[in-house]
Formats: sequence, structure tokens, C-alpha cells
Amino acid sequence: MMTAHPSSPARRALLSFSVERLAPRDELLLKSFVRVLDHRTHQHWHCVESQGDLRVTGEPAGAADADPQQPVLRIGQAAGGAYGLTLPLHAEALEGVLNRIGDALVQARGAQAPAC
Repeated sequence: MMTAHPSSPARRALLSFSVERLAPRDELLLKSFVRVLDHRTHQHWHCVESQGDLRVTGEPAGAADADPQQPVLRIGQAAGGAYGLTLPLHAEALEGVLNRIGDALVQARGAQAPAC
């Protein structure tokens, strides 16, 4: 008998992220990690050109934010803020921060986003 895994893709929320001001190599690595980690994250993440649910940036903490309601994941040598990852990227750290951000976004919405 097979049991359902908690991160089963059948009922996961669909969330998006946009990337700005990352070196091309770091952006490619980020997108690759997100795809590889898809089966382990609580939500299904996909990349969009702009206006994602999550803004991923290489800007340092304290830089002007476009939308104070939109979470910002900062990636860099001195990443800071509520959510930050230092370079080089590590898959486990990225998984953890995506799960925290995604859970907060879904909870803020008060209901699941469309399932993927």
C-alpha cells in the first residue's frame, strides 16, 4: 500500500518568482535548483519575467523595494533582510527558504492557489 507524501504535487499551490540583478551564471543555477527541488518544495514554483509572487534579487539589503508586500529573496555575498542566501547557492538552503516563503504566501492568501 502506497501512502501520500506530504509534498505530493497533486494539491500544491502554484507560485511564481521573478529574478533580477543576478549574474547570469547564478540565475541559471537558481532556476536549475528550483526545477530539481520541485518534488521537495511545499509549493510548485515557476519563473516569470516580472511581477512574480516572490522577487529574487542580487541587490543588497536596504536597497529600495518595488512593493513592500512582495517578499524578496536576496542572493549574494552579503545577503540580508528577512530572506537571504549567500553565494555559493546550496540546494538545501534554497529549499528551506522557498518553503518558508511559500508557506507564508499561501497563509497570507487564506486559501490555496490553483493546484498544479
